[in-house]
Amino acid sequence: MTSAGTQTAPPTPEEVTTLWHRLLSLPRHKNPAIDKTGAHCQDGQPSERLWFLQSTIGGSANRACTIPPGREIVCNVLSCELSDLELPGENLTNQGLGEKTLPAIDTNVETNTLYFKVDSEALIEGEKWKDYKVLTPPSQVVLPEKNLFLVQPGLTRFAAYGFYVKLLGLEPGPHNLSFGGTVMDPEKQLTIFETSVNYSLNQL
Repeated sequence: MTSAGTQTAPPTPEEVTTLWHRLLSLPRHKNPAIDKTGAHCQDGQPSERLWFLQSTIGGSANRACTIPPGREIVCNVLSCELSDLELPGENLTNQGLGEKTLPAIDTNVETNTLYFKVDSEALIEGEKWKDYKVLTPPSQVVLPEKNLFLVQPGLTRFAAYGFYVKLLGLEPGPHNLSFGGTVMDPEKQLTIFETSVNYSLNQL
């Protein structure tokens, strides 16, 4: 059982933007979204207050990660990110770029496919997941060579939308954290995308 002090909350759009700045700024070979073992869990962590944990960009992973003391843990459970360099020639407004991220989540994700468990206890279920949707305002980032999505490197604008969880009050010691979800084609009832990650955490 988890500690009574363990709680969840939706992160702010600014916190999610910081999460994506980290992901998009790291090259693919050391990116935590690609990482299978947790070897890159600490790479590029940008905050003394927050610690970011990432889902996969498809498939499953088992990772180990040590969390420094005094951090709130922000988890990217299932999300859609788009940038101008991923959408060449579309020339979207800020509002248009943000709206472009919505259908993949609002139309294609059923909340009953989402899960978030700490020490085998489900902390969010069913309709409560709707409280954990976050849309970021468009912002700029410099994509490195051989970036996460293997698009042209350089300065670009991006927006992201999806399900994110901030984990609070995790007691020191070992814990198991798992989360993930599925994107479906609602007409064909076929799986388009699935992510699943299991973290063996050491909370300092």
